[in-house]
Amino acid sequence: MPEKANSQLIRTINERRLLNLIRQEGPISRNELAKRAKISKVAVSGIINRLDKDGFILVTGKGESTSKGGKRPMLLKLNPDNGYVIGIQIMRGQITIALANVESTIKGIEHHSYEINASIDEVISNIFTKIDFLSQNIIFLKKNLSVLA
Repeated sequence: MPEKANSQLIRTINERRLLNLIRQEGPISRNELAKRAKISKVAVSGIINRLDKDGFILVTGKGESTSKGGKRPMLLKLNPDNGYVIGIQIMRGQITIALANVESTIKGIEHHSYEINASIDEVISNIFTKIDFLSQNIIFLKKNLSVLA
């Protein structure tokens, strides 16, 4: 029998849903997030407060007031430089390494040629050297880095 989802799993799923909505639809208000994700406003507010505290989102300004008037909503978007991805392409005789932020903006690309008979240790060492070179100007990179090969 399938196991029931616990509150932590549901919170994680809802957090990912909201992050994806912010990434796809941002700038977007908390109210609009609640409507689109079909999550309560209270739950959205709690998740957004955690994401803001952890630096995943930015407030980009205020949206338009509703036809009923009232307070203008704060608009949210992803903080593009709160996380980075390194892509590595290894081909015969050449390595390409690209560094991108969470919005897929390329921050740098490095190419390295190597001898076809080079040892795997030499190739891996060169990969790490190029990654260090790419990341030297990115603050907090090591904390926020995912590596894809």
